[in-house]
Amino acid sequence: SETFPRFKRDGFINNVEFDVRRKNGSLLPISLNGVAIKDASGNFVRTRSTMTDNTERKAAYRKLQASEKMLQSIIDNADSIIFTKDLEGRLQIVNRACLEALRMNLDDVRGKSAFDLLPAEQALFVTMHDAEALTRNQLTRQEETVLMDGRLRTYIAVRFPLVGDDGS
Repeated sequence: SETFPRFKRDGFINNVEFDVRRKNGSLLPISLNGVAIKDASGNFVRTRSTMTDNTERKAAYRKLQASEKMLQSIIDNADSIIFTKDLEGRLQIVNRACLEALRMNLDDVRGKSAFDLLPAEQALFVTMHDAEALTRNQLTRQEETVLMDGRLRTYIAVRFPLVGDDGS
């Protein structure tokens, strides 16, 4: 690997992750941080490093991935169009029904706004309803007519803000 030559050249490494094998043969996921110690001429002499056991972090990440996969499966199997947007109005989570109605794939819509996907007049209408739900900070329902599946469709759109742990 080129980690050690880069470490010698740059004089540090941060959060390099790899597995080390324990005496019993099991693997231990670690994160390595290090600073190169050089002599007066600038030659590499030794390192001061710390290794952090990533076992719990990796286990928590696997649980998070499983939870996200389960949530995506639930919304993908719903007949209703379901999606989430960030505070800038960009699509984040999008279910299969929404993708089918838009006749697009996930890569084509994730991170896009209503203005990227709908005619300007419809996008403005949808965006105003998004703002209303955020401003009221509560569930809102509106009837909307948008171009979906190649034709104009009327939906009852239900919106509500998703509030994070920090209240935003």
